[in-house]
Amino acid sequence: MSELIAVENDTDTCGDCHEPPTGGGTYPITPITLQDFVFVDSKLVVIDNEEFSAHCLANTKATTPLLHIGGVAVCRNGDVSISQGCHTFSGIAVAQQDFVFSE
Repeated sequence: MSELIAVENDTDTCGDCHEPPTGGGTYPITPITLQDFVFVDSKLVVIDNEEFSAHCLANTKATTPLLHIGGVAVCRNGDVSISQGCHTFSGIAVAQQDFVFSE
């Protein structure tokens, strides 16, 4: 199924897991540090294992077998990030661009 490509400042939402409750919510995937040469609409494309802050550190997780940058898979709408803490993510929400897709 074709999905939009994730770019800088798209978001992933995580549930809270701390006691007392802190840290749940929607977090932007920024800054992009793993690649600096592929853009969509002037925003860097998000690739697998990009680290971002979601109260605790988190990493993106790409699922596409087809589109890669420098041998690393590109993240798409719905790909679920992984927390280095205890958060459970619901999936990347692409809202920064609406015209570049990948299978």
